[in-house]
Amino acid sequence: MSNPSDDEEYRLAHCINNCMTDEAFENDNTLRTLIGMSEDSYIPLEFFRTKPSVAVFDASEEEMAIAVAKYCTITLKLDESLTKITRVKPFNVDQTRTALTPWSIYVEGLKAPYDTVDKIKELFEKVDPVHHVVLPEAWNGTKKFFGFCFVEFNVPQSVHRAVRLFNRFDPQLSVQTKHKIKERTTDQDVSELADKLELRVMTKIDWEKLKSRYLAQQQALEQQIKAVWEEMNGRPAPSRKPIAPQRPDHTAFIADIRGPRPPIPRTRKTASPSQKQLPDQDSQQPDYDQGIVVHVDNIQPRTNKSILKKLFEKSGATTTFVNFKKDIPSCNVRLSTAADAQKMTTYFTDHPTTQLQADDAQGTRDAINALSPLKVRILAGKEEEIYWQTQEKKKERFSQVRQTRKTDHTPTQDASSGASSTSTTPMKLNVAPNNNENKKSKRSEKSINPSQPAKKPKNTHVHFS
Repeated sequence: MSNPSDDEEYRLAHCINNCMTDEAFENDNTLRTLIGMSEDSYIPLEFFRTKPSVAVFDASEEEMAIAVAKYCTITLKLDESLTKITRVKPFNVDQTRTALTPWSIYVEGLKAPYDTVDKIKELFEKVDPVHHVVLPEAWNGTKKFFGFCFVEFNVPQSVHRAVRLFNRFDPQLSVQTKHKIKERTTDQDVSELADKLELRVMTKIDWEKLKSRYLAQQQALEQQIKAVWEEMNGRPAPSRKPIAPQRPDHTAFIADIRGPRPPIPRTRKTASPSQKQLPDQDSQQPDYDQGIVVHVDNIQPRTNKSILKKLFEKSGATTTFVNFKKDIPSCNVRLSTAADAQKMTTYFTDHPTTQLQADDAQGTRDAINALSPLKVRILAGKEEEIYWQTQEKKKERFSQVRQTRKTDHTPTQDASSGASSTSTTPMKLNVAPNNNENKKSKRSEKSINPSQPAKKPKNTHVHFS
């Protein structure tokens, strides 16, 4: 009996399957683009002939279809024409890794040592192979573990088996039922470990149902509170805004000792003459051209200004400046006139365009799930005012730097350049005195005190007779 690994069809199917893994999806831009442009996520078999691992077999579409149908029925699926394939488990086209619903479970009540991705994966691989674990992110960016996570399996059938083995949170669960589960479980060690951990485990489908019920109940209570508030105050309730956490007042005890502070009289501040506004100041027009700056979102972060200029000028508008920085998916574009700004906005609104790559200066109008089309809007109001203020500050800083460099590199004038060659005024010459004469004069000015004994010169030998 021959080994299946020696079969050429088996090796061909194995290579095709490797080209459809999550790792290949994350690293292959062409594969992501094809899946994003396809409505049903089917990929032509002809695409795999461009992959070196599959090209060595020199197989036709029919041979590839036979190999996939024979060895990849669990992971891959052929279409009716037998010319395209897709994955049984769909790709996660989101930029951030999330847990796919039919393949995932929600786990709550985890404690140390099961508080890391590796430990949680090791725990649930006692049931079936785990694809990956998703931990919630803290709002302040810390890596704090909150005791719950999502676990995604390779096969959907593993979800219900994991819930049946690990779930120990059920209001209707009695001791007798728990013993029945233990007797029905094939793996005794997993059941005993689940009894110790006392986890709450459910499918992600059930978790999403509970989440929807909770959000609906929260919204209903919010509406009731608003209705009561409006009835008591006689006016519409204010919109809810996030309240920053208040710091505790550590000086509150001083009022108990000294008594309440006397109220501080409030004085009205009079505006200085420079701060007083003229009656027609509000009616003055700003000193910049309005409506010529356009803000663009969803561009490729690694592109450059020339590529963006070509892409934006497809609309027929004339761009004068593109304010773009690397690794930022948005930029501001300055047009020559307000009509050009309106033309550019209308064009990209009526013709949704997506920039596929950093060097893409044409864009595509095809809808791609993994990417979003360009969003274009004209800056106005306070946003436009802030933009021009920022440009003025940059211009001032640039002029200051140029002035500083200019003064640093200006050569100093010679002393003789100050006097004209035709001038009869004698020039004052600063002649420095001789250092030796200065030393002599200083020595002569010193007075010798006769009361002080004369100092012996150094290195003088005294001989005693």
